[in-house]
Amino acid sequence: MPNTTPARSPSPAAPQAPAAPPSPDEGQAPARASVPAQAPGACDPRTRRRQAILSAGAVSLAIWVIAVPVGGVDLAVRTGGGVQHVGPVATVVSSVIAAVLGFAALALLERRTPKARKIWTALAAGCLLVSLLGPFGATSGAAMSVLASMHAAVAAVVIITARRTTRRAEPEAVPR
Repeated sequence: MPNTTPARSPSPAAPQAPAAPPSPDEGQAPARASVPAQAPGACDPRTRRRQAILSAGAVSLAIWVIAVPVGGVDLAVRTGGGVQHVGPVATVVSSVIAAVLGFAALALLERRTPKARKIWTALAAGCLLVSLLGPFGATSGAAMSVLASMHAAVAAVVIITARRTTRRAEPEAVPR
């Protein structure tokens, strides 16, 4: 016949000491230090730069869509002896190429100088100013405004992302 007596719990009068964790000497691997996790949504700089390249193409395409099919602007520029219409593919491709070249220049500067952020920002601002000469060849005031806004929007995406993903130069030690 089986034993039907209930199991006894330890007496409250006899406290038990908590079990000590096993020491590394007992053949177990030591506990690893935990690596702090990145904040939710945080990305490494290369990922953010890739996203900015795609965003540069997307923002220029969005402006083109709003201006041309929706707004009815004839987006055309004078070139040499003719007129060239600016289409969606040219808009996206030129924006992506500009962003890739910008981030490539930044990566090169980051390897060469601790002041990469400052130098690159000045170069990017200069490139934006030069690129704004292009819209002056537009066939209408509306086309000029749309092209200038595309240049400024792409530059804003690239410059802001570059500045956020580049470390500031360490202050130089001043000799006493």
